[in-house]
Amino acid sequence: MNSEIPISAGIWLALFPITFVIHFAEEYGAAGGYVEYLYRLRGVRVSEKRFLIFQALGFVWFSGIALVGYLVGLPEIAILFISGFYFCNGVTHTVTALWDRHYGPGLIASIFLWMPLGLFSIVLMYGHVPTLEWAVAAAAGLGFNGLVALGTMKGGKL
Repeated sequence: MNSEIPISAGIWLALFPITFVIHFAEEYGAAGGYVEYLYRLRGVRVSEKRFLIFQALGFVWFSGIALVGYLVGLPEIAILFISGFYFCNGVTHTVTALWDRHYGPGLIASIFLWMPLGLFSIVLMYGHVPTLEWAVAAAAGLGFNGLVALGTMKGGKL
């Protein structure tokens, strides 16, 4: 396994919370916000307070994964998990916008930040960790996005 990644793991991991804030800002403020978009598109009602709470929890969750991964010496695993989630979330934003034929809050950050960062990170991490760990970590991120999407469609009430 090649243990050298192209930039410092700490810098790489810092990109994830930064892009999370950008994605959140777009979801919160663009085109009436994601709360109204979700209601219009799917009939799912989520209060703005619940939306903000879940966004704050998401920020803490992903920042925590990045920090813990870095501190315990597994930055590649943290990068892969977060990248799997971000890439999948970006794809779902894009597919939904194409299906609905309308812009959805979060789409711009998804197309220009999350999908490229996620996919680039997953591809680049190949060979830096054993293949099984690479696949499991990325797949776990993809699967976690599915759980978040399910929770979202239930209005944040599982």
